[in-house]
Amino acid sequence: MHMDFGRKLSYWAFLGSFLVLLGGFILFQGKFLAARPWLDISSLLLPFGIYVMAHMLRAVRLSLLLGGPRFRTLLVLYFYVSACSALIPFKLGELVRISEIVGWLNDFWRGLLIVWIERLFDSVAQGIMILLQIAFFGQDPLAVRQLIVVIGAFAFISILFFLVLPEQLYNLNLHIIRSYKGRKAIRLLRIVDSIYEVSQRMRPLLAGKLVSLTLLTGSIWLLELLALASLFNSDPGQQALLSLTGQFTALMSSAPSVTFPASSLTLAFDAMKMEALGGVGLLLGLTLYRRLRLRGLAERPFASGKPFWSVSSQHRRME
Repeated sequence: MHMDFGRKLSYWAFLGSFLVLLGGFILFQGKFLAARPWLDISSLLLPFGIYVMAHMLRAVRLSLLLGGPRFRTLLVLYFYVSACSALIPFKLGELVRISEIVGWLNDFWRGLLIVWIERLFDSVAQGIMILLQIAFFGQDPLAVRQLIVVIGAFAFISILFFLVLPEQLYNLNLHIIRSYKGRKAIRLLRIVDSIYEVSQRMRPLLAGKLVSLTLLTGSIWLLELLALASLFNSDPGQQALLSLTGQFTALMSSAPSVTFPASSLTLAFDAMKMEALGGVGLLLGLTLYRRLRLRGLAERPFASGKPFWSVSSQHRRME
């Protein structure tokens, strides 16, 4: 199959992501073997089933943002990028997630914003869970300060870029026109215009979907909590909240300040779901996803038809 340079680069990016996923899966085997003595399939079957339901809802949420691709294509894409996000160290899997979604869409900004929206909704849900924990279960705010700072900063940047900044760009345009002349003014105006166009691309992605995305995100995290709560006999709600908060904090610190329930059963459950997700991701990467990726490079099943770096519309004429 003939591919231009951009498509070849995209396919090589997929091959690179697969190799990194394989490396992450191999590194994880040490943790899986350590938890294997406590793997009790009969005890973990119910929480694992709930966990799978949460992933299915995440796939539905992604489908809503992508614009309704074929169900099989959606599931194959979702489980591959989710495996990369979960197993590639240092959260570098998020870059793979962006790269693969951009590769399918052939639209860099749309792909980046879709992942941004997913993470923004998840961050708000995590922030609500932390507030509930502080308000009702006596969680020390200082113990989760890192998490609060990261979530707050991400929400602040999102509000600033997508709500506040677009309203101020008109004044910035006037300042550039009054302060600069010639080509420099034109270059600056084009940069400002590009920023405006990118910030406005969020609106079409959320138009008519805000309630659905909110309900889906709420349901996803309720299922995540329910899966963890089913592992505890006493105070399941509080223990599940503590477990999730501890996991979030552990992602950002090698020595998390939150003491969370880490029983042999919860460790075994975490190992089981990561092993399953990684195994599915690798299997799909070797079979269905690889074939769909090659075919998708030619067909672009839900692409915008524009160069991947372009913004949504042509620049306004600047004189």
